[in-house]
Amino acid sequence: MGIRKFIRTAKISRRYPYRWITAKRRRLPDFVIIGTQKSASTSLYQFIIDHPGVTAARIKEIDYFTINYEYGQGWYQSNFPIDDGKMTGEASINYMLYASAPSRMTSYLPDAKLLVVLRNPVDRAYSQYQMMFRKKLVTSTFEDALDTERANWGGRNGWLLRDDDPASFAINSYLAKGHYADQLDNWFGHYPREQFLIMSAEEMKNDINGTMEKVFGFLDLPFVRHDTYRNLNEWKYPPMSPETREMLVKHFRPHNVKLQQLLGREFGWDS
Repeated sequence: MGIRKFIRTAKISRRYPYRWITAKRRRLPDFVIIGTQKSASTSLYQFIIDHPGVTAARIKEIDYFTINYEYGQGWYQSNFPIDDGKMTGEASINYMLYASAPSRMTSYLPDAKLLVVLRNPVDRAYSQYQMMFRKKLVTSTFEDALDTERANWGGRNGWLLRDDDPASFAINSYLAKGHYADQLDNWFGHYPREQFLIMSAEEMKNDINGTMEKVFGFLDLPFVRHDTYRNLNEWKYPPMSPETREMLVKHFRPHNVKLQQLLGREFGWDS
C-alpha cells in the first residue's frame, strides 16, 4: 500500500473505529449493481434497500473493486451492516466498465447476484456530459468532449477501463460507457450468466412494478409494490442537436447489435 493510501486508510479507520473493529461480523454483499452510470442505478438501489428484508450499506458506491482495492477486504466489509439475517448490497456503477473488476470480485464474492441497468447509450452519453458540465468537470461543448474522448481512448482494448488513469477516464467516457457488449462479455468470463439480471432504464420507467417483481424474484425476496417511479438523479437540460444524435446513433449501432447477439434480446433503442 502506498503512503498516501496508508494515511487515508488510517484516517478512515479513526473516523469509523467501530466499523473496523466489527468488520468480520459484518455481512458481505448478497447483490451488487455493477452498472451503468446515468441509467437509473441510484433509483434501483433505493427501491431495493427500501425492502424490509434488506439493510443498506454505509454508502451506495463503495468502489472497492476499482479505485479503492488497495484498502483491503477488511475495509470493504466494514462498509456493510452487522449480519442481522437481512440481505445487503452495494451499487458501484463503474464496476462493469473496469477491466480488472470481475476477476477481483469473483475471488471474494463468487456467489454475489449481479444487477445491470442499461440505458439507450445515446441518451446515457448526453446525460453523463450534462452531469460533468454541471459539476464544472468539463467546460467544452458535447461535440468537442466526444472528439477528446476519441483522441484519448479510442484505441484501447474495446474501450474497457484500464488501471492507469481512472480519474481522467471517469470524465471522458461518454462513448466507452455505452459499449455494453464489450463490458458484459468481460464479466461473463468470470461469472455464470444465471448470476446476472440485466434490465433497462426504459423498462424501469415504463413498468416499475413489473421490473421490481423480476428484481425481487431474482434476489429471492417477496415482491413489494411501488406506486410511482422515482428517478432520483434527474436533471433538466437542453436537448441534443439532431446532427449529434444522428452521429451517436450511427456510432452505437454496431455495439447495440453486438449486445443483442450477446444477450439474445432487443432493447428498442435508436438504430
